[in-house]
Amino acid sequence: RTIHKSSRQGRCGVKQRDTGLRTMAVADDAVDLNISGVIGFSGGVVNGLCYTPCGGYVVYPLGSVIIIKNTTTGQQTFLEGHSSDISCLTVSKDGRSLASGQKNPSVTP
Repeated sequence: RTIHKSSRQGRCGVKQRDTGLRTMAVADDAVDLNISGVIGFSGGVVNGLCYTPCGGYVVYPLGSVIIIKNTTTGQQTFLEGHSSDISCLTVSKDGRSLASGQKNPSVTP
């Protein structure tokens, strides 16, 4: 999900959107897309691959989105809301809650 802070005319009449992190060119007839499925897991978040205690779901981050995958049906649910890459993720011991945090893009390591 992209949060648009401003829009301005760029080269060749293409609108520019400032997302706060980067500016990207967007065509006048562009539409927002919804995630329908993902393939992949980078493993870049320490302990980022979590299973619910019942074993029915696997939870993991991919960029700024959390994926919850049903291990029986393969159906995926997406939790969006982070504005930067997720850096930590955990599932509660009862499997009813999860917590996540993100990197601060303005802080350099």
